[in-house]
Amino acid sequence: MPHVLTMDSDLSHDPNVINTMAALIKNNDLVIGSRYCLGGKIIEMSWLRRLLSQWGNGLARSLLNIQAYDCTSGFRCYTTSILHDLNIETTIQTRHYVFLIELLSLLTDHHARIEETPIIFGQRHQGQTKANIQELLRILQTILHLTWRRRVKPFK
Repeated sequence: MPHVLTMDSDLSHDPNVINTMAALIKNNDLVIGSRYCLGGKIIEMSWLRRLLSQWGNGLARSLLNIQAYDCTSGFRCYTTSILHDLNIETTIQTRHYVFLIELLSLLTDHHARIEETPIIFGQRHQGQTKANIQELLRILQTILHLTWRRRVKPFK
């Protein structure tokens, strides 16, 4: 299997974007369905959750030098070869959805070809958000740890 696609199962990610992602992955290592790139949009999200999401993404971009606008989107298409090259089973140290930031940081350090395609992130049809103060603190801790690790022991 040359590609892996991940998306939220609560239908907040529109499956109609999969064809666009499939076309873009041919020339990239990762394609992100992005709420924050040009053309992306969020509907029906509280101002606090939107603020926290934008803050976390901005912090990750600035401290980790990530070129993507949506570092926490789980709507992604990867080439399996890049995941294999990174040996993510032993390289990724974080758990919960903050691993998305760690993986994106590793891909950036590995000079992976990353592209974003706009999505409209809608209200979930099932379940509840897992975003809470613990997740926010976990994100901050992870970003600071990755920043420190990059400066002390650069990726080779």
